Amino acid sequence: MKRAYVFFPLVLFLLLWEAMAHFSTRYAFLFSSPSRVMRKFIAKILSGELPMHFGVTALEAFSGLLLGMIVGSGIGFVFIYFPRLARYYKGYIIVLGSIPVFALAPMMIIWFGTGISMKVAMAFFSMAFVALYQAYQGGQKVGKRDHDFFTLNKATDWQRFRQLTFPASIDWLIQSLKLNAGSAILGAFIGEFIASDRGLGYAIGQFEKLNV
Repeated sequence: MKRAYVFFPLVLFLLLWEAMAHFSTRYAFLFSSPSRVMRKFIAKILSGELPMHFGVTALEAFSGLLLGMIVGSGIGFVFIYFPRLARYYKGYIIVLGSIPVFALAPMMIIWFGTGISMKVAMAFFSMAFVALYQAYQGGQKVGKRDHDFFTLNKATDWQRFRQLTFPASIDWLIQSLKLNAGSAILGAFIGEFIASDRGLGYAIGQFEKLNV
């Protein structure tokens, strides 16, 4: 019974929304109503249109996320073993990582067109720099004593990476994955909203035109 109180604000909000849409034509035009949204939502699911859009966005976001994690983390690990490169290019990484992904959309369209590759690129750029930073920071947390142990035993860079640096970075990479999942979806979403004929971003744009 106590758990029912958790849903009280949501139920109250939906009832007020429905009432406002019922008694105000202007409000209904601007914000639709819960009943109309639910009817449209069910119709789109039954027609197969919404699952198709969801699948496209999921494919774009997952592809961009996977590619961004591999490339970003890979560069971050390279910087650990080549600190001079990290010093030279740290400023570039900070500048590129601070650019809003929305600002990259026109260039992405020119470089990759309006197909799925553009949305994957948007998802990639929205999170690759975070993955790079997290991998680099995770590798930097390895203690000096551990490094000295591997040096004393004449370990190769590959052995050091496989047995020390990468395991020490696992927690950071998991945190990076948590942060980047939403960013990848947002990147793909923005790409679809700007130029696409499928995907959730495109679907929302169409629903707005139809005044759901």
